[in-house]
Amino acid sequence: MSQRGAINWPIAIFSFFGIIFAANAVLVYLAVNNPHQLADEQPYQRGLAHQQVIDQERAMRDAGLSAALDFLPQATGRRVVLRIVDSEGQAVQVESARLKMQWPADKQLDEAVELNSSPDSDELTASMKLPHKGLWLAALSFNYDGRQLLVRKRVFL
Repeated sequence: MSQRGAINWPIAIFSFFGIIFAANAVLVYLAVNNPHQLADEQPYQRGLAHQQVIDQERAMRDAGLSAALDFLPQATGRRVVLRIVDSEGQAVQVESARLKMQWPADKQLDEAVELNSSPDSDELTASMKLPHKGLWLAALSFNYDGRQLLVRKRVFL
């Protein structure tokens, strides 16, 4: 005794819940079988490493030092010139420093170089070949007064 155009409510209710159950099953399948980066394998160690970077940058500020980093064009790349000065503007003697240049888009293009001082100058220099122009992240680390110090800068070349 059904009328034409009337809704069969039991079938409609079961169909509604069947569609929701099927959608949930698809979402659970995708969540379980797709890789994700939500779980960190070593969160404590990564946190300690990050805190060490923060401590090194803070030690640089506490020592009252600042670093001027210049990239001069050369035929074979760029000449890196580093000058470290104290709060009074006097040059600070550092024997060597390590400069790591990171290309944010591709970690394979990262370059690192040791900067060495010359006996007649208060600047540290090195030659570096950077494959691309654009934004680079510079991380400069050096020892001063028995402490490891770090300066991070964004450099547009």
